[in-house]
Amino acid sequence: ITIFDSWKSSCDRVVSVRNKDQSSRNKQNLNSRILICGGKSVGKSSLLRYLSNRILSNKVSVAVLDCDVGQPEFSPPGMLTLSLVDSPLLSPPFLHMRKNHLESFFFGSNTSRDNPTTYLELITDLFNSYVIYLENHFSGDETKLPLIVNTDGWIKGFGFEILTTIIERIRPTHVFNLTNSAVTNSRTLDLSLPDVSTLVNVEGFAATGTGINAHVLRSIRLCAYFLDDTDIWHRVAADSMGIIDTEYEIANTLARMKPYVVSSESVCCGTEASQFVGNEVLNGSIVGLMEKKKEKMHCLGLGVVRGIRGPFLYVLTPIPQEELLQVTNITKSAIQLPVECLYRGPHSDAFPYLCCRTRVVAAGGQSMSSRNNIGRKHTNNV
Repeated sequence: ITIFDSWKSSCDRVVSVRNKDQSSRNKQNLNSRILICGGKSVGKSSLLRYLSNRILSNKVSVAVLDCDVGQPEFSPPGMLTLSLVDSPLLSPPFLHMRKNHLESFFFGSNTSRDNPTTYLELITDLFNSYVIYLENHFSGDETKLPLIVNTDGWIKGFGFEILTTIIERIRPTHVFNLTNSAVTNSRTLDLSLPDVSTLVNVEGFAATGTGINAHVLRSIRLCAYFLDDTDIWHRVAADSMGIIDTEYEIANTLARMKPYVVSSESVCCGTEASQFVGNEVLNGSIVGLMEKKKEKMHCLGLGVVRGIRGPFLYVLTPIPQEELLQVTNITKSAIQLPVECLYRGPHSDAFPYLCCRTRVVAAGGQSMSSRNNIGRKHTNNV
């Protein structure tokens, strides 16, 4: 990976300020809050990992508030999280996703466009959780916990207004704006920053068009999360065309998993719009598994409803059984299950939840999103 000189110098300044503040015990600046923003494909996630590792090199842990519901760093798509990082980030995001966070909420979509009001409310709650964590774990003279805020690449139109609102509520000490003249969505942001904030413009990557697109990256994250098996990625690959799984290992591995049996009478089931819907709406969908605590819905993780029989839901999830016992709500997400999780090969005995010969849609069903890259290079001559 390329590390620009501007990344090194800018991150060094933030870290050196922290070192200087630690010696003078400046309470305000002991808690650096760094927000990273910029257009799509300019390197926000790469800068997040570099900055985190740079801070960790000083034997100081770092908190990460992840606002990117489409391509988060430590969770599958559809979640907003606050995570504690105390070890170097040396792998792609899908290999270091976490099941435990300081706080996590279920958003249920891969874009903030679907519900901007709820999106901003959840981010505010995550930041408040960070403040409470500081109060509970650090005394006034202790070295505290810096915060890195990761944002998505929607910085035009209403997306710019959302970003501005996040900055107003979090009041970061530094705003790193990644720009690159070769990237259409990249620009120097005309931000009205709080008086505590310093804007740092740093060089970003140039989009070449040869990388893996966002849709494929989301599918990889979801597959990696539900499989919970890093060894499979020695046999499954991905390129700009999509996931390459010639032996259909992803779908077959999921099909062999034993599901948890959950009674719909013991939990509240539904969608983001209503918690009073028939169980069939959840069939074959990705759901949020949540625990209600102090009037807030803490997200324990995601699951797949692979079948329904009477009042019982058959759920696949990497969440341990002891944590599943805390689930009080199951809510359907707007994120579709990747086709790689469903298609078990041309000679499999059944194709659950896939139908290509009718326009009739069962309860809870919908047309799959258009896929311009559905063709695979390895199947062109089959």
